[in-house]
Amino acid sequence: MSKIINYKYLIVIVGLLSFAQITLTPITYDEAYYWMYSNFLSFGYYDHPPMVAILIWFGELFGHGVFFTRVVFMFMGFATMYLMTEMIDKSKRSLLLLLFFLFPLLSASLIFSLPDTPLLFFSVLLWYLTEKYQKEDSVKLSVYIGVAIAALFYSKYHGLLIVLLTLIPNRNFLKRKTFYLIIIITILLYLPHMYWQYQNDFVSFKFHLFGRREKHIDISNILNYLVGVVFTCGLLWPIWLASKSRIRESLVKNSMYFYNSIVFMSFIFLMSFRNQIELNWVVTANAAFILWILKSNVEIDIKKSLISLSPIILIVVVFRVLLVNDFGLSSSIDRLNEIHGWESRMKEFKSLKLNQTIVFDNYQYGALFSYYFNEIYPVEHIRSRESHYTILNLVQKYNILETDSITFVGTKNVFNSYKIETGYKDPVYVELNTSLKEIKDRYKK
Repeated sequence: MSKIINYKYLIVIVGLLSFAQITLTPITYDEAYYWMYSNFLSFGYYDHPPMVAILIWFGELFGHGVFFTRVVFMFMGFATMYLMTEMIDKSKRSLLLLLFFLFPLLSASLIFSLPDTPLLFFSVLLWYLTEKYQKEDSVKLSVYIGVAIAALFYSKYHGLLIVLLTLIPNRNFLKRKTFYLIIIITILLYLPHMYWQYQNDFVSFKFHLFGRREKHIDISNILNYLVGVVFTCGLLWPIWLASKSRIRESLVKNSMYFYNSIVFMSFIFLMSFRNQIELNWVVTANAAFILWILKSNVEIDIKKSLISLSPIILIVVVFRVLLVNDFGLSSSIDRLNEIHGWESRMKEFKSLKLNQTIVFDNYQYGALFSYYFNEIYPVEHIRSRESHYTILNLVQKYNILETDSITFVGTKNVFNSYKIETGYKDPVYVELNTSLKEIKDRYKK
């Protein structure tokens, strides 16, 4: 692959593209919501552990805007790529970088400020340190691994599954005294979050275990997951690899990368029989899948591999361009409406004769409007699912009384509300000169 393009040049190319991408791509609902987290630093949040908030907070120390919100995540994505290149032969590093850029979930870690980016980084760091720990039983490595696991847990809750799948093929670690030092360090570092959960009635665990609506078999969930996995793993590339018997025979199935890719994705497949699956759950499995293949002893025909990757190359390039400019396609592609067109909608909103106090019903719209105007608006969940706004209870903190005159922004036309079309999900309905008491009375009808 080095004869085609040196991997160091690829890093520069990907870096320049990423700098442009994070600056030119508008903010998403989730990013705005996590930005709201960063304005209220805590050891825990309703939906997630605090790592995503800490990283956004650090970036925004230097200013407010999409670049500052995302820049730390972009560098963390690059750190992930660097660690992965250090774990394989130099002859395969260019292919690894290309795959990282082309696998959609991995590529997204270089753009968006989401919990998946630190989850991915600390997963790869754990594997990197585990490889060293396999060869050297030392206190220093135990400390590093304990810190990495704690950071993994602070990133996203299913980090526990990644740790277990890493341990299964390394069961001999249980015989080492230093392994129990890893456990002690992890527990000590994670205690502040567990204490926060205790103070808040373990709200995050209850939400993730019991708060999701679907609890039944839906064939569309299963098929969507299977198609999504093939897409996120480069479409034809894994299929082409599977057709090569020599490659199949050479792969070591007892490696932690096999467990963290194939076994992990199989576990999520079983979950699809019960719930709708969010594809970002398999981001670490995508990275493990690449490492599993490229750490094998077989020679991979780079040119034929590139041919198998050509469909995903086209898709990713088009997708990245559309993130910056939708070329008027938002009306026919729902997800593009989530990020495009909001500047004009915000101007339309500000042109209204708004009350001094503004309250939202939906946490996504509340966070998005707060991000654009750099002012935290309260959210009172009346007909939408609860979120971290429930814990913050900003209506009470801002001393907003039930009878105070407010502007209410929701997703239901309460009476004759002003409607702002979004083209994605629900319209925004703005009710001027109302009160929370009046809104709640109308919502009951």
